[in-house]
Amino acid sequence: MKTIDNKTKLFNLILLYISYFKDFDGIKKLNKLLYFTDFEYYEKFSKSITGYNYIKYQRGPVIENYSEIIKEMENNKLVRRGKKEVLGLNKIYTVSRIKNMVEPDLDLFEKEELEVIRYVLSNNLVNYPPLKTVACKSHS
Repeated sequence: MKTIDNKTKLFNLILLYISYFKDFDGIKKLNKLLYFTDFEYYEKFSKSITGYNYIKYQRGPVIENYSEIIKEMENNKLVRRGKKEVLGLNKIYTVSRIKNMVEPDLDLFEKEELEVIRYVLSNNLVNYPPLKTVACKSHS
C-alpha cells in the first residue's frame, strides 16, 4: 500500500463518518468519533490512524486545529457547513451541520484501519441516545 499523508487520511476519515449519516449534526459527535477511532487503533497497534493530536476540552477531546481542518475541507469543496435549529425541552438550540460534497476514498485505509472504524461505528457509539455513552466514555 502506498504511503498516505496524515491530512489526506484525516480528511477521508471525516468524509467517511459524515457520509455514514443521512443528516450529520454536530461537531461534538464528529470529534468523538475521530477520537475513539484513533484511540482504539492506538490501543491495538501503538499508532493512530490520523497521526493528529487531541486537545482536552470540557465537552470531550477535540482534534488539534479542528476549525482550520474543517475550513480547509470547505475551501477545497470537500464538505459544506451549515446550521440547523432543533427544538429542545427548554429552548431552541442551534446545531452545526456538516455535509460531504465528495465520497471518501476507502482505498486509502488499511484493512486493520477499516476494521477499527467498523468497530467504532458498531459499538453503540453513534446510535441515539448514544452521545451520552460517547460523552461518558470520552470524558473518562
